[in-house]
Amino acid sequence: MARVLVVDDEPDIAMILREILEWDGYEVTVASNGVDALSRLESGVIPDLVIADLKMPRMDGKELIGEMRGSPRTARIPVILVTAAVPQADDFPPKDAYQGFVAKPFELSEILAEVSRVLGVRTSFQPAQESQ
Repeated sequence: MARVLVVDDEPDIAMILREILEWDGYEVTVASNGVDALSRLESGVIPDLVIADLKMPRMDGKELIGEMRGSPRTARIPVILVTAAVPQADDFPPKDAYQGFVAKPFELSEILAEVSRVLGVRTSFQPAQESQ
């Protein structure tokens, strides 16, 4: 079972991400900002993936990724940004510092597809079929 660290300061978003990822078979830990995430990364089990918002208090996603890439313990962990920030307009990390991007608002299937792509695993999520 792959381990995912979700980093988002919006409790509702973090809860939705946690629930859909757990439903799809992932072990999920949640952090409310970059400082909390770094603490978990330095002292806990290393996740297989980090999903992070870009705009957060205390330490934003760009700073978090910079800290992760600067540490041998976390340098190789793939990161997916899930944010309402716009790549051309906002202060994003360098493109090679993160492996995926999903714009808020998002569909649950988008998140699972991106996680599946980055981790190289198949999702079990089946979107509801529209009635004819």
